[in-house]
Amino acid sequence: MQEFIETEFKVKNLNLQKLSVNLVERYFQFLRNNKNIGHNTSCKYLASLKTLILPALREGLIKSHPFYGLRINSKPVLINCLSQEEIDKIASVRLDDPDLDRKRDIFLFVIPFSSPLRDFQ
Repeated sequence: MQEFIETEFKVKNLNLQKLSVNLVERYFQFLRNNKNIGHNTSCKYLASLKTLILPALREGLIKSHPFYGLRINSKPVLINCLSQEEIDKIASVRLDDPDLDRKRDIFLFVIPFSSPLRDFQ
């Protein structure tokens, strides 16, 4: 946020009264375009900002809610599972460090061939 304020307003600090929906939207675009931050991570940044300004709203330090009417939702994320070939490669790596060997074994889990979850991938 500090970098955004310095870039947009050429100042180090910004009065809380200047927070607006327009400024929050510009901050979101700054994160996405200038900082190359992903959509969902940018949404998390806005959620953190909202959490930080809520006490100021409750105390009356900010007169209008800068998130009022703003709708920026997270996008669904497709989670890829490891293929059996990738699991086999990880399992077959020879590790000389017993600690790393144990960590690898903890990371790996085996779904029995008879399990209905095996076809879930």
